[in-house]
Amino acid sequence: MHKLTTAALVKKKPAPKQNQLPSPPMSPTREHLKPQLPNVNGFLTLSSELKPMKPNTVSIDVGNGAAEPQQRSRKSVVTLDSILASHLALYVLSLRYQIPELAQLVLIKVSALCESKPPCADTLVGFIRGVYYDSEVTGNFAGLTRGTPLRAFVAKYSAFRLEEVKTSDSFKKLLAEGGEFVVDLVQCVMGSVGKGVK
Repeated sequence: MHKLTTAALVKKKPAPKQNQLPSPPMSPTREHLKPQLPNVNGFLTLSSELKPMKPNTVSIDVGNGAAEPQQRSRKSVVTLDSILASHLALYVLSLRYQIPELAQLVLIKVSALCESKPPCADTLVGFIRGVYYDSEVTGNFAGLTRGTPLRAFVAKYSAFRLEEVKTSDSFKKLLAEGGEFVVDLVQCVMGSVGKGVK
């Protein structure tokens, strides 16, 4: 006969999974600067199967792996405006504290975001205003971004999207105000026209 112990009768429960963030690399490399969708072990992941509720929004699953099942599927809608504004604030922070790797990473993220989810004219105008013009909300972002790769990207991207946004009232108003953006935009358009002629 076999002796059965109480330990053999009690089923062991598997240890709960610990949600740990991957450790960052010691120094940034080109590989780590490639655009990637956030995937932080279930804490914050883009949900590809969800359709945005309205244009220029992204559905984000903010469920917590340790939460109750009914609380796990809580969804939040983040607008493209707020994502671009956050990227701009992070870019300015990288300029202010002289972190060129972070500035480059933000530029890559903005570029990838604009490629994957092109902003509507009003969202693009709002981003242009944040990059090129000072305001009470953004402070002196214009002074900090002057002559940076972000400004060059915004001007080139706006020239690329010009056919789509030129009929927008907000874009027309932005052009009527003039300023450094209009100068950069005209230089980009004239540069692309000059290349096409040769």
